[in-house]
Amino acid sequence: MVGDRGVCGVGGGGTFVFYGVVPPLVALVVAIVVSSVMKSRGVVAGTGLANAAVRISGWSAAVGVVFVMMNASLCGCGGSRELSNRSVCSANLRGIVQSMNVYAEENRGRYPVVPFAPYMQVSNEPRGMAAAGDEAGALRAMYEGPSGQAGSVPACMWVMVLTGQVSAKQYVCKSDPAVTQAAEVKDRAGNYFDNFQAGDRLSYSMAYPWNSAGETGAWWKAQSGKGTDMLPLIADMTPKQGSGNPARNLVPSAVPSQRSTWNSANHEGDGQNVGFADGHAEWCKSPDVGQDRDNIYGMSASPSHGAARFGGIPAGQTPRLEAEGMPFDVVMLPVRDAGTNGM
Repeated sequence: MVGDRGVCGVGGGGTFVFYGVVPPLVALVVAIVVSSVMKSRGVVAGTGLANAAVRISGWSAAVGVVFVMMNASLCGCGGSRELSNRSVCSANLRGIVQSMNVYAEENRGRYPVVPFAPYMQVSNEPRGMAAAGDEAGALRAMYEGPSGQAGSVPACMWVMVLTGQVSAKQYVCKSDPAVTQAAEVKDRAGNYFDNFQAGDRLSYSMAYPWNSAGETGAWWKAQSGKGTDMLPLIADMTPKQGSGNPARNLVPSAVPSQRSTWNSANHEGDGQNVGFADGHAEWCKSPDVGQDRDNIYGMSASPSHGAARFGGIPAGQTPRLEAEGMPFDVVMLPVRDAGTNGM
């Protein structure tokens, strides 16, 4: 991406000079020469040609500006493509969170959540199977009897797809280097999947919804009033601690000089979009944006929730995952290796 921007920047400058400067400059010179010659000869009628040349120079400049803007948009000059991707990404998260709140209104105030299972590394990896011939059957398979998706945070997100409230495409960030296409909702035989098929179909992480007792945490119930604008529910994919180059340090003792070392890899480490409980989403230059300045990608030390389980490191602060009221300390899953793009 950096190389593309460099080439594009040079090409964009040359394009601007050739299309936006040369034609109007030539037209203006012609206008001045024609006007001077006509006046020296006392020919007043010739000023029409001169005026026309001036108008042409203006039109040429306008066309050149439009061309350069289009060229920049198409090739990503000046980061315009990335800015556009950020806007789409933000809209994705805003739509997902708002749909989660609608879902909560219809499901006893809880956001989408599958049955609990003790956290294991496999819970971090989407592994959808064709479960049933329709959406309702796939949903039942996730809740009735021993489910292979119990304890899977990606499966919680997939619930929104099966209920028709969020499209699989909304879970794809265009700036995510690991994801190139949306997940399939059903297989060729018409059977519906019960999760994203693989990690390369999902660009976002969601707040871990259970406490150590296996119950849905208080932070995973629809909130109201003050503080909801600072309760993160979903964000660009969490980077794995120690992965990437330079290596990620998810909970540094101070703001790092290279912000990319604690940000998601989705937007080249420049920052991440975050969706909050009140239904809005915003671009955040650091992950230190939760309630009480909680780092959404790291996790405090806790006897019941080892930070290493979630890819982060201890922050040396009192954990709040067990809290029954605000402020909450949330941590986002799944986690992706920022170097290999694997989960």
